[in-house]
Amino acid sequence: MIDSMIQRLKSASITLSVAALFLMVLMVMVEITARTFFQFSFLVVDEMAGYLMVAMVFLGLIYSFDSESFVRVEAFYSKYTGKFKSTIDLIFLIIVFIYSSTLTYYIVKLNISSYQLESKSFSYIQTLLYIPQLSMSIGLIGFCLYLVLVILKKVGGKA
Repeated sequence: MIDSMIQRLKSASITLSVAALFLMVLMVMVEITARTFFQFSFLVVDEMAGYLMVAMVFLGLIYSFDSESFVRVEAFYSKYTGKFKSTIDLIFLIIVFIYSSTLTYYIVKLNISSYQLESKSFSYIQTLLYIPQLSMSIGLIGFCLYLVLVILKKVGGKA
């Protein structure tokens, strides 16, 4: 059950992250085409691309962590094996969870504050900031849930 939940979170993470990347590339291509052939600019592509870049990073946290793309001190880590290495993994996961849940708390708080204050960007379209900030909140909440599941799996002895 835990494995299937982890797998679903990973699939959702990479799907949403790739969708953000695809949309960003598509928007930039349309902007380049419009500028080159029609001398016209949408004036918002750089702002939207920035929002999509943030979405790509935060929504891709789970996949990135799971595929071991995060930075680790390999010189230290590779020296150990067996139970000691497993214990280090568990301690690392708990530290990452504590940090991530603290970050999640403040990002969600920022998101709620932006919604309540109706904060807008200073750009041409005055984007309501809580909308692009949602990807940060969703990505971090999903990442924290993923970490809890991985910790439970390790403590249960299935890792």
